[in-house]
Amino acid sequence: MNRLLLGMLLEVEGIRQLPDLYDDRQLINRLRECLVNKRLQKFVPDKNFCSKDKFPVQLEWIMDEILQKCDGLPLAIITIASLLADKPKTKEEWTRVRNSIGSMHEKDVELEVIDKILSLSYFDLPHSIKTCFLYLSIFPEDSEISRDCLIWRWIAEGFIVGKHGYSLKELGESYFNELINRSMIQPVHMEYGGMPTSCRVHDIILDFIITKSTGENFVTILDGEDLSTSSSDKIRRLSIRKKKKIIPENVEISITNDNMDSFLWHTEFDEGTLLQGTRSFPHLWSLTLFGPVKWMPPLLDRLVLRILDLYDCRYMINDNIEDIANLCQLRYLSLKNTHIKRLPVQIRKLEFLQTLDIRHTGVQELPGSIIHLKQLMRLEADPIGLPDGFANMEALQELSWVHICKSSKNFVQDLGNFSNLRVLKIIWQTQFLTHCLETYQEALVSSLCKLGEHNLRCLHIKYNAGELDFLVDSWCPPPHLLQKFVMNGFCYFSRFPKWINSSLYELSYLDIDVKVMAKEDLHMLAGLPSLRVLRLFLNIIPEEGFTVRSSGFQCLTELHLHNSNGPGIKFEAGAVPKVQVLIFRFHAYESVQVYGDFDFGVQHLSSLGRISVEICYTDERSVFLVEVAESAIENEIKLLPKHPIFKIKRWYNENSCLF
Repeated sequence: MNRLLLGMLLEVEGIRQLPDLYDDRQLINRLRECLVNKRLQKFVPDKNFCSKDKFPVQLEWIMDEILQKCDGLPLAIITIASLLADKPKTKEEWTRVRNSIGSMHEKDVELEVIDKILSLSYFDLPHSIKTCFLYLSIFPEDSEISRDCLIWRWIAEGFIVGKHGYSLKELGESYFNELINRSMIQPVHMEYGGMPTSCRVHDIILDFIITKSTGENFVTILDGEDLSTSSSDKIRRLSIRKKKKIIPENVEISITNDNMDSFLWHTEFDEGTLLQGTRSFPHLWSLTLFGPVKWMPPLLDRLVLRILDLYDCRYMINDNIEDIANLCQLRYLSLKNTHIKRLPVQIRKLEFLQTLDIRHTGVQELPGSIIHLKQLMRLEADPIGLPDGFANMEALQELSWVHICKSSKNFVQDLGNFSNLRVLKIIWQTQFLTHCLETYQEALVSSLCKLGEHNLRCLHIKYNAGELDFLVDSWCPPPHLLQKFVMNGFCYFSRFPKWINSSLYELSYLDIDVKVMAKEDLHMLAGLPSLRVLRLFLNIIPEEGFTVRSSGFQCLTELHLHNSNGPGIKFEAGAVPKVQVLIFRFHAYESVQVYGDFDFGVQHLSSLGRISVEICYTDERSVFLVEVAESAIENEIKLLPKHPIFKIKRWYNENSCLF
């Protein structure tokens, strides 16, 4: 199958050779990108390509028959390839796959071919993942579905069963990745480590899911014509998708205390349009409204509602959620992008709530009763101060964004007791502290030290007022499970932190601003075994410059290096072998002074697919050097085997210092 995929990619890319490092999964991902970008056309790959590829002779005729059944359809080929990639290369296994696709007849149309292949892939899914896959039929066509929101919805639905040694979120991520690997969903917006932050479902696959989910009474989708005919007493998950004025005026529907289990409303109502009447849905579990909906069904006390998602319902106001405390079974509540300005005090009654998302709302403080939500695992908010009493909320796993200096001192001290906390995003703005800054600094450091000994995986700090040196030497012991550290805003460390050292085996994403960095700091970073993304902003580096050794950054795939007032960094042959994206900023004059030329060793970075270079200068006399640098770097880039996309631009920096 590797030969088949490679032949397709060579045809699409219009080249004759690709690096040998591509395995089946990498080829599938590359072809999937082509499919998303509509670069694949209907064709059958030339089997004369890739003759060096080792392929079992006894499978060639089976592969040919599978290829014939795919009829050259790119989606079908990629889907079947994703399935075969994880199968043993045996005659029996491949024959079973071929037979499962079915016989081709002249009457078969293209979509029938794909449907057979999708059916095979669907029935090959583990049962738990199959349920999560069907759940995607809830979302409208062309939706960009947030990975985290989807996983937490799966958790709220009870689709993910606990497994020793893994959190529910980690299991959900493994399900999500499995669907990606099998080409059942398309990744969108890749983050560090190649992990997509969201996904889309191909239209053809979505049609397949909808057919399956409605056929199994897993999801019911209603349109204007269906409102009067569907059997409401059997509905488990209801997706209602309407456009403006599509509902006949004489059709009425009532959402009462007996009629909710999974209700998705995707529509735009006219002013004053209310759906009221006689319909009943006794087994529904969740309610989701997409878009600028002006109407909200009454929330009564006997609802078994588990999911309430009002994302982007900009007409929603406080009156719409006054009865929210009656939803005693609620697990997932999203008010994101609404005009809700406060949460009712009675929210304390939602004792099973796991997710609360109030980002981009008018909510500026939480009621004190929030501390009674003992099962809350995820709290997403705009910068917000938190009250006393959080110490007992031991289930919390994700907490963002917390305004530390607007929170109570007791909360900052208690923060370290959240032993299950994995993601923490905080705002540090000291102008809100008049005479107790040192107390808050000590409390925050103490809590971070405790969290680092527990389960902290991600820390994001935002600060707009200078140095954060109280964290440079004080985090001890180092956070051994930390995977991601980000600092942004106009903040920096005066020197490289001691706690970022070789003991951080799990660190894969680092975004850091450092005023002065020593050579040994760079060499330490270059040796971190899991580091994949590095965003490094520097002001002062050693007089002799920085050179990444041949053994440095073996796992790095993305490097952003900003040294606006310095000479930049050089790469030895063999360094950074996997880097695909390079963002590089340096000062032309300083580079010549330190290195004598503009040979940065970019030609050694054979995996590069995209490079952006910013050449800084501080006066017009340096323009000639900029032109020489541009020419030198272009010549280095031309030597790269993948012919990366590149952009070189000039940046006039009249300031001599970043900090």
